[in-house]
Amino acid sequence: MFKKLAIIGLSTALIGCGTSNKALADPGFTDAFTKAPKIDYNGFFSETAIVMGVLNLLKEKPYVAPENTSPVFYNHAKQDRMLDNVISQYPHRAYNVTIARPTYPNHNRRTYMKIPFVVSWNQSYVNQLYNAVAGSQNPGGTGWAKFVNKKHWTTPGYEIKLDRTSSDKLMRGLYRAQPMLQVRVGNRNLGCFDVPELSNTSQRRTHMVQPSGTGTVINGYLELASHVTVEISPQDDIGNARIFVVSSKECR
Repeated sequence: MFKKLAIIGLSTALIGCGTSNKALADPGFTDAFTKAPKIDYNGFFSETAIVMGVLNLLKEKPYVAPENTSPVFYNHAKQDRMLDNVISQYPHRAYNVTIARPTYPNHNRRTYMKIPFVVSWNQSYVNQLYNAVAGSQNPGGTGWAKFVNKKHWTTPGYEIKLDRTSSDKLMRGLYRAQPMLQVRVGNRNLGCFDVPELSNTSQRRTHMVQPSGTGTVINGYLELASHVTVEISPQDDIGNARIFVVSSKECR
C-alpha cells in the first residue's frame, strides 16, 4: 500500500517540476515504473478485512436475552399446605381473650352481666403464621405480607414478598373470616358481638388484620379493650363466663 503511494507521489513531483512528456517517455523512466515490485492486492484486502473485523468486534453490541427454550415447573404443594393449615386455624387459635371481674347492672326489671375484656394476639400463632408465610416467599412476587410488631407512625415490621396466589390466599383467609366475639355463660351461648377492629367491618380504624392493595398487614402488637353486656337469668352459671373469638359463619 505504501509503495503504491510513493510511486504516485514521484510522478506528481516530476510533472510539477516541468518535466516533459519526452522525458517521461524515456526508457529509463519506463524501467523505473515497470520494474517496481508488484503490489499484492489480495494480501492488501485480506489485511484490510482483518482490521475491519477487529473494529466490528470493538463496537458495542446490544444485549440479547437468552431465550427460554424449555418450560420450568414449580411445585408449591408443600408451601401451600403449610399456609392453608395455619389459615384454617384462624381466628379461633389466633387470639387470647382475657376477661376482668364482671358487674351486674339492672335495667327495667332485667339483670345483666357486664364483662370487660381484652383481645390480644396469640404470639405462638403469629410466629406460626410468619413461618408459613416466609416459607412461601417469592422475592419477585407482586403480593406481600407485613408483620408489624409495635405501634409507630412508620409501621415498623417485617415485609415478605409473595406471589399473587399466596398473597390472595392469605388476604382472603384472614379477612373473610370476619372474627367476632362469642359469649358463653356456663353451657349457654349468649350470642356474638362485633368489634370493628377485629372483624374489619369499619374502614376508619386500625385492624388486627388490614388488607392493603395487593398485600396484608398483620398488626401483631394490637390489643383491643372493651366490654360486652348480656342478659342473664338465675339459672345461669355466672361464675363460668367465657369469651371466644370465632368466625362470623359460626354466629349465624
